[in-house]
Amino acid sequence: MDSISSLSIYSNYDDPEFNEVAKILQNKIRLPFDSDYLTPQESAHCSNVLFKKEISIDLNEFQTLLRGFAVYCDKDVLCGRVAGDSRFWESCKRLVTELGFEAIVPIFAPIFRHFCLHVNKFKEPLISFYEYLNKNDIFMKRMIHFFQVVSFDDPSLRKGFQCTASMCDGLNSLVDTDEARLAKLKISLWITLLLNDFPRVISQIFLQSGDEIIKAIMIERLLPSVVQCYKYMLSTSIKEFPQILRMLKEENDGLVTNNDDLRQKFFESNQEYNVFQDLNLLEATDVLFFLRDPDLSFKKTFMEHLLFGDSAFPLYHTIFEITKNLQQFYRQNEDKLAEKPFLAIFIMGKSSLIYILMKIQLRFWIDSGSKSLNDMESLSRLIPSTLEQLDNILSEKMAGQPLDVLFEFSVDFLESIDYKVARQYQLDKVKNLHNQKWSSQISEFNTFLNGQVHDYVRHQRLLQLQKGTWTYSENPLDPMIKAPKVYFIIVSDNHANLLVREFDMKREEYPIVEGNKIFAPQTSNSGSKDLTPTIVIPLKTIAFFEHKDISVMDRSSASFKMINLSHRNIYTEVKLLDKYKKPILTLYLDTKEAKFLWLDGLQLISPISDKKT
Repeated sequence: MDSISSLSIYSNYDDPEFNEVAKILQNKIRLPFDSDYLTPQESAHCSNVLFKKEISIDLNEFQTLLRGFAVYCDKDVLCGRVAGDSRFWESCKRLVTELGFEAIVPIFAPIFRHFCLHVNKFKEPLISFYEYLNKNDIFMKRMIHFFQVVSFDDPSLRKGFQCTASMCDGLNSLVDTDEARLAKLKISLWITLLLNDFPRVISQIFLQSGDEIIKAIMIERLLPSVVQCYKYMLSTSIKEFPQILRMLKEENDGLVTNNDDLRQKFFESNQEYNVFQDLNLLEATDVLFFLRDPDLSFKKTFMEHLLFGDSAFPLYHTIFEITKNLQQFYRQNEDKLAEKPFLAIFIMGKSSLIYILMKIQLRFWIDSGSKSLNDMESLSRLIPSTLEQLDNILSEKMAGQPLDVLFEFSVDFLESIDYKVARQYQLDKVKNLHNQKWSSQISEFNTFLNGQVHDYVRHQRLLQLQKGTWTYSENPLDPMIKAPKVYFIIVSDNHANLLVREFDMKREEYPIVEGNKIFAPQTSNSGSKDLTPTIVIPLKTIAFFEHKDISVMDRSSASFKMINLSHRNIYTEVKLLDKYKKPILTLYLDTKEAKFLWLDGLQLISPISDKKT
């Protein structure tokens, strides 16, 4: 509950009834723990006194009484009776007219709080409350004037923001109300704000104020309401708001007035929109505020091109394309307002953004030599990619920069962009979309292809490994071993085992393999000995591979100090280890080809995937 204990309520009025109300409120301030609010009877009595006649006391003192009454009044009396009383509204109108918007903020605040907490109970009074606001635009105008003149360090600024946000919260809480009635009410209130320059005023505070609470209110409560209003306006015909249609026709008639030929040329290039009857309200207001913009830079270039150019720029068609693209941009980012506070610039500053985009489109139209609506359709497709590029820069490269810096950068970025650069942004966007669309399919195909290649290479290696080879079983570079022994190794026919048998020396013919046994050929040299029976090593037991190259310099070369690879004997020591890293077999390969075939080949066909080398 708001507290007014710091206020002094005067209680020595000439009017005894006002004195009685003052004493009731003083007692509530002094003894707040008896009850949070006045009783319904006390509330009704105070209401009858405050609103039954003309204000006979000083207006500031009356405002203090009314504020205290609003804070402590029983909610059923306040929301169900007082908020819809025409006498209450007449009193508030006098307060806001003579004392300003800040005078009614503490009076409206408790009303909005009760409405939002008990929206189902007070639905009709709440709608009536907003309809009173809508009929009496003095409240909106005074609110905007307050935001125009208030100092950034004035505590009342935050309270004004909170009151405005509470007004939006109340509207948004009416979720079960007749959609058409609610939409028209929201749109009417928003149009009043638009016509009185509310977006520009509130945006300046947002950009320049250092108050984090104000920024949070803007992002979390005001902006979502504005985006929702845009949606309503998109589905509302301009025919439902004849005053907007009338203003739009007046602006249109005054756009080209000084030359009959130019006027005719302009209307021919925009003839499908000259009546405006078929526009939705969002399109209509976007056009209206564009035509009302005091910046003459667009109009100057537009009139020059209309006078000297071959093909007139389709002004209205372009604005409507921008409206459509901006609405799509807002929808895409609707749930990202908290993480992208700079989006407030694009939403609240929509009219300024449209004006800049119109200047860009006019420049592109001239630079590209466009001549038809089809050409403009092509140019309009540059808008989404340009906005996306700006969004990416602000999100990634300029994150953390002050909002006013981001605003200035955004304006400079958009106004400096040229046609070729915009086309490149569009091309990049198309590429990214295609990559996103096909990335999963390409990934699946790559996985499939890699699997096929792996299977093919594995099969080829198996064929080679099943032919067998000779390797050393002892280090051939060990000076203590004069005649190192050898292994014959081969992969079994069922691909499950590595078969190994040691011999004292290599033989001209490969041994014979039957099942899992290796036999020396019958024609072998009788002096050769089979040193061991066949060793059967299941491939599944080989978990790790360790290898290193070993070499010795051939000292018979012309100069021992000069390194010459052709005079070096290089071997590869390979260790096969089990999952506990215990050695299973050590062998020595004497050529690069053998290393490539057997070391890489065994790793490839080993069923254990977690192999280390």
